[in-house]
Amino acid sequence: MEMRGIESGKHGTTVTRWVDSETRRLGLVLGLPLLDGVFIALVLTGLLESLLGIVVMGVLVFGGTATAAVILAAGSTGSGSYLPRVAVIGVVLVPVAGLQAAIAPNLAAILDIALLERFASLVLLLIAVGVARPEFRDRLPRPWLVVGLGLVASFEPNGVANGLAVAPELGWLGALAATIGIVVAAGVAAAGTRLCQLLDPGRLRLGSGVALGVLGISLVTPVTTGMAALVLLAAIVVAISPGDNRGAGSANVLS
Repeated sequence: MEMRGIESGKHGTTVTRWVDSETRRLGLVLGLPLLDGVFIALVLTGLLESLLGIVVMGVLVFGGTATAAVILAAGSTGSGSYLPRVAVIGVVLVPVAGLQAAIAPNLAAILDIALLERFASLVLLLIAVGVARPEFRDRLPRPWLVVGLGLVASFEPNGVANGLAVAPELGWLGALAATIGIVVAAGVAAAGTRLCQLLDPGRLRLGSGVALGVLGISLVTPVTTGMAALVLLAAIVVAISPGDNRGAGSANVLS
C-alpha cells in the first residue's frame, strides 16, 4: 500500500505513511471539485458571496459524504491516523482553491453566467442522485462533462479580455471554503470510530444527497442556500442511530 523508494530513515518512513494510496484516494475525493470544474462553476454563480454559501460549499462540496466514507471506512481500525493525511492534503488543496477562485472573474467576462448557473445546477443534481442512490452513479453523465458543455454553451467571444484579471478577495474566500472542507474532514478523522457507531451511513448518504440537490436547485430558483444547510443538519440528526452500526456500513457510503 505504501509508496516505495522514499523509505530512507525515520523521515522517509513518515512521508511514506502520510502519502500512501489512502492519502491519494482521500486527496482525489477532496480535490475532485477542483479537478472536474464544479468548484469554479459554483464560484462564478456567486456562491461565495455570503458566509452561509461559503460554509455550505465547504461542507457539502469539499466535505460531503464521499470524504466521510473514505475516512470512516477505516473507523474500526482508528480513523485518527487520517489526521496527518488530511493535513498534507490541506497544504495543497487550500492554495489551489484560492488560486482558482481568484482567476474566476476572467471566465465571468467571457461566459453567460445565467446559462452557466443552469449547468452548475444540473451538475449538483447529478452528484446528488449519485450520492443518494449509488447504484445509479455509473449511468449518470460525468460532472466534468456537464461542466465542459456548460462552458462551451455559455461562451461569449465578444467578452474576451485583453489581460488577466485577479480577484484576491475572491481567492481568500475560495481558500476559506476549502479550509472549511479540510476542517470537516479533520473532524471526521478525529471522531471516526465514534461516528461509525453513532451514525447510520445509509441515512446520512440519502440526506446529504437531498441537501446537494437543494443546493443545486437554489442556483436557479428562489430557494435559498440556507435551505440546503437546514436539510444537511436534518440529515445528520436523522442519521443518528447509536449502537446500530458499529462501523459496519461506513465503507458502503460510496458503494
